[in-house]
Parts: sequence; structure tokens; C-alpha cells
Amino acid sequence: MSTSENFLPAFQLAETPAKRRNKVRCQIRNYDVPATPEERVRQRVLHWLINTKGWTTTLIQLERAYAWESDASRSYIKPDIELLDEDGGVVVVVECKHEDVPLSKAVDDQAGRLH
Repeated sequence: MSTSENFLPAFQLAETPAKRRNKVRCQIRNYDVPATPEERVRQRVLHWLINTKGWTTTLIQLERAYAWESDASRSYIKPDIELLDEDGGVVVVVECKHEDVPLSKAVDDQAGRLH
């Protein structure tokens, strides 16, 4: 999907120069994180969820680790974003990928393994 086809509203991410890599202020964690391509996408999605869709920040969970028992080479998995209901149950899982990452079966499988 090209940027022109993206459904997310335009969002200018404020980056802070750092010694090794630019950083961005995470809207949920409230501290600066490395401005990787995936983190830029995550912050854009969060901006849309909070400011356009009205999702409250207390019902958003980032990168919560889950034990992964079916693959000995992985000890845990971490979904990028989880939207929770009032009881803390997960209602939506969002897996963020940079726009240059082609959607493939591997990407689909990764998202499908999360919950």
C-alpha cells in the first residue's frame, strides 16, 4: 500500500536527534523510543486510534509479552498494539509493519500467532 492509499490521516512525528539514532516520544509509554520505521508506523496508528477514533490510552497496551511454548527457539511473542475492553480483555490486535514491508503469508502468520 503506498502512502497515498493509506487510510491513516497525515501525522507529523516530532523526532528528537540523539547520539546514535533519532527518537520519538511514545504517546502511550510517555518516553522517547528509537525512531525505527516500525515505531514511526506504530506512533501513527496510535495517533489515529487516540485522536480520530477516541480510544482511551488506558485501554491500549504496547508490546505485552506472552509466553510462546510451541517453538523452542522463541520464548515469547509481543504484539505491537492491543486494544482492551473495560475488563482488560483483548479485543483488537494490531501488528505494525513499515510500508516497504510487503504483506505476505509470513506477515499474516505472524499476526495470526499473536492470539
